Amino acid sequence: MLNMELSAAINTSIFNAIALLDGISTGICALDHNYNYIAFNTAHRKVVRRLHGIDINAGDYYPDTVSNDPAVKKNELKILSRVLNGENIHSITDSGEPGLYRARYHISYNPVRDAYGHIAGITIFSQDISEITRSQKENAENTQLLNNMTSNLPVIIYRINKHGTFTLSIGAGLKKIGLMDNEVVGMSMIEMFPDLTPYINNALNGQIVQFETTSAGIERELWFQHIIFPDENSDGGIVGFALDITDNKHAQQAFLKAKEEVEAAAESKNRFLSNMSHEILTPINGIIGLTNVMVQEYSREEKLKMLKFSGETLLALVNDILDYSKLQSGKVAFKEIPFDLPLLIRSIRSSHDLRAKEKGIRFRIRRDVEVPDVVTGDPMRLTQVLNNLISNAIKFTNEGYVEIDISLNRSTSSHVYIDFSIKDTGIGIDASMKDYIFKSFTQADADTTRLYGGTGPGLSITRQLLQLQHSDITLESSPGKGAVFSFTLSFKKGKENITQTVQNAGNHIQHFAGKKILLAEDNEINRIVATRFMQNWLLKIDCAVNGTEAVKKMKNNHYDLILMDLQMPGLDGYEASQEIRTFNSHIPIIALTASVIPEIKNKVTQAGMNDYMTKPFVPDKLFDILARYLTA
Repeated sequence: MLNMELSAAINTSIFNAIALLDGISTGICALDHNYNYIAFNTAHRKVVRRLHGIDINAGDYYPDTVSNDPAVKKNELKILSRVLNGENIHSITDSGEPGLYRARYHISYNPVRDAYGHIAGITIFSQDISEITRSQKENAENTQLLNNMTSNLPVIIYRINKHGTFTLSIGAGLKKIGLMDNEVVGMSMIEMFPDLTPYINNALNGQIVQFETTSAGIERELWFQHIIFPDENSDGGIVGFALDITDNKHAQQAFLKAKEEVEAAAESKNRFLSNMSHEILTPINGIIGLTNVMVQEYSREEKLKMLKFSGETLLALVNDILDYSKLQSGKVAFKEIPFDLPLLIRSIRSSHDLRAKEKGIRFRIRRDVEVPDVVTGDPMRLTQVLNNLISNAIKFTNEGYVEIDISLNRSTSSHVYIDFSIKDTGIGIDASMKDYIFKSFTQADADTTRLYGGTGPGLSITRQLLQLQHSDITLESSPGKGAVFSFTLSFKKGKENITQTVQNAGNHIQHFAGKKILLAEDNEINRIVATRFMQNWLLKIDCAVNGTEAVKKMKNNHYDLILMDLQMPGLDGYEASQEIRTFNSHIPIIALTASVIPEIKNKVTQAGMNDYMTKPFVPDKLFDILARYLTA
């Protein structure tokens, strides 16, 4: 793909360059590898029409426009083949079909190379030599035409005598380097530009030469592409054209830089995806393997715990990946709810205990007694940050311990500022990699990744989540001596008694008794899971497997709330909700979705639904949303 893009960029540059020379009398065209026209100027089109009676178009086969004589065409193909092999070929030939105009032309065939030096095509310059030998009047007319063109085109046209002295210098391109027409006449080009001596000498010896130069312009450095060839109107002098190709050069440099950046990003993402695929497959295999064991054995309690841990690990990895897209778009929302901090920390610890025990390392928690039990903030995001850091600490520690330290930084009338640190005695991180590991799609070291597994997107997401909460993460580490990740978060002081919250939950369940829910969900496992949860809360459940069935049941039965899956065969959740709203405007409809796109809330609202929750079902979240609408 990049080669195609580079080829397209080269073709565009050639086209633009030829377009700039569209008004000059020299016929110019460019061919691709197959000798088909890429571009040509007006002069070349006219020459072909005049000499051969042919109107040409881009894509036409160039050898067909040279001659109807098979021998001439065969010789032309040999020349083109030599040019594609790297030769610059110049010839003088009489051309023109019998009965049409005939003229003598000086033709220059030149290979065009891309940024890597590979030959990408051919340029052909054809100069009508017969016109140079015509009358003085025609020369004067051509000079006037040339003056008109050079006043408007970014070119410099110059003549140099056989001693290397300028006898002519005109063109709008001179203004860009702070010179006026003919200001350098009488000066030696070899003395002014000693690096160009070999090119000038070759041209003085009868060759047609192309080269590029840079000059200090008034506003910026300028690039010029030169074509110089013998001047048949002088005794051994040369004529030169210098075209300003600065913009094309900058575009080419920008393209190459962008190409390198794209390749580097692609390589980083490939490494990331390779590492993530391994990490995702590990808990999946654990789930499948443990499930098979449970089917064959009677003792299931411990294996259920392990299965739950594998499932939660997989879910955390998937959520990390999905959160990355939210963070990139800046659409992550943070909740403010009271929660029991010690209980949350114990829950986090229990989810990692098994892994720590398997590795034979100690996993401990140290909490300052001054840290309050109840704070108000986002427990899910705090859990996500701590899980990412603890998971990496255990992963990269083979002996010793992993420790969570929680202490009070300071307290105000309304907020508490709590310090968190996760310390381990693992392999550590080199100082040069400390910032690098927090970048997206990067790993500290390929060998480390092979031995321990990658860090996934967790550290990048962790830093971004903390920065969105006006915090940041610091790292103290050295190879072989472990690492300490630290951050400080502010929380509003808790105002609600957590015990009362539990009592309220019990009250809600009593209010649920006898309420009837319509669950529209096409996935059988999701129906079983959601139904089991809700039946434990004394709710009556009726199920529909698609939107059409949901609408029909809604018309024939009374329900207190609808849980509506958005993606179902036939009539989907959006369409079903819109139809229900035509005959029932008050029943709460809660969307169920696995989608993480930020626009989901607006789409749900526009379809007439009241709220939404994401799958897989989390009992506490499902309970909260039911309580909100059934006990209002």
